[in-house]
Amino acid sequence: MWGVINPIPGIAAGVPVVSVAKVACTLEEIHFATPDHGNLNWHYIYESSSTHGIAPGDLQWWAKGNKIDTPEWAQGGKRNVRACWTRNNPVSMRVKLVAKTTGSLKGKLTATPTIDGDSKILTPVTVDVDYPANAKELWLTVPLGGTMPNEIGRYKLWIKWELAGGGFKFAGPKLTQHRIYAAYGQPLDPAYDSASVADTGTAHQTSRAQGTLSGTRRRFDHLMSLIGGNDMRHPVATKDDMVDLYWKLHKGINDTPGAPPYFNGTNTEYITIGQDDSGAALDLEDNWLGFCVTPAPHWNDASCIGHVQIMKTMLAAVGLFSRRTWVLPHTTRTPDGKTVTYKDEDF
Repeated sequence: MWGVINPIPGIAAGVPVVSVAKVACTLEEIHFATPDHGNLNWHYIYESSSTHGIAPGDLQWWAKGNKIDTPEWAQGGKRNVRACWTRNNPVSMRVKLVAKTTGSLKGKLTATPTIDGDSKILTPVTVDVDYPANAKELWLTVPLGGTMPNEIGRYKLWIKWELAGGGFKFAGPKLTQHRIYAAYGQPLDPAYDSASVADTGTAHQTSRAQGTLSGTRRRFDHLMSLIGGNDMRHPVATKDDMVDLYWKLHKGINDTPGAPPYFNGTNTEYITIGQDDSGAALDLEDNWLGFCVTPAPHWNDASCIGHVQIMKTMLAAVGLFSRRTWVLPHTTRTPDGKTVTYKDEDF
């Protein structure tokens, strides 16, 4: 009869015969604006640029650059750009995990968010991780709980990451920081006008492949500071909130010291190169270039209607509709001097 009375020769007592090391897994990229989410709560925005096709040169990053359609955050500080979501809606993202393993591994990834230090606006979520054997990477959808506030604003989003699983060793990062914007709604066509009080504008672009066709970090930051001050946040829950928002934006554009728009008495919805409006006209999406400080003669001079167009374009980029209104010094004459009769409903 065989029996084991002593330890196996050559192996010390208490030492396991087999030891399995855990697989290191890192979080490499985070992508907010991606069509994989299946909704239009997110908005593509653009890189800020310092040059423009019509007016090249140092524009102090007021011009529109390339559309941001790659992951907004990358490990090691390689990339951390802005993302934009719609107010009152949840925030979700795609995250890329990277590990080297010859066998499949299972675990759970938990994301715990805070917005400007508040942990009750967006709430934690845990998703399953099923990492295939020999895979170079794994993309997961992580839909955070809760919704963005009923505001237009800019926010600092912190996300704490935890990865649990018998075979995983999480190599981080365990905390990521992001800047995100909240828009009122889908971007609107800044050239669209209507006399109907019930009209709320027309969508500029609703295709998930295109997203918003206006808006950069520099432009959004300026808009948020004009309407929200140092906090860069403004509520939009009530009619009074909206009146205050429109007024603050109008006042902010009008009262910016030493900066355009300048009033040269011409009537056009475009901002042109040259004070007499004889230069090339910038399209409606680029009217925000009116905030760029340029040497005399200022190519971005704007008339009073140009001032209104800048405001209208800024509002349209975050989904708010406004109307341009002509105010004539004599209601019996058109801008070209012809005498006509107006009815009250014409205005």
